[in-house]
Amino acid sequence: MHLVSAYCKPYLLNLYATKCVGLSVTQLRSIVHTWQCAISHIFHIIGADVQHVCNFTFELPIDILVHNRQIKFLSGLSC
Repeated sequence: MHLVSAYCKPYLLNLYATKCVGLSVTQLRSIVHTWQCAISHIFHIIGADVQHVCNFTFELPIDILVHNRQIKFLSGLSC
């Protein structure tokens, strides 16, 4: 899980330029769905079990990561 988070998640977040572009709800759901599909394929699970795996591995949800990246970008921009 750490390898997937370390190598795949940055590509997923940078692909959509999540730092500087305001995403629509549909685009954010697409990113969340892509991440959930990746986890479900790795662990061969479906449904709510995907969220349980993320909780057990202490992974923040993608939508929270996107919002954190936007806040960090905007605070850096204001400096």
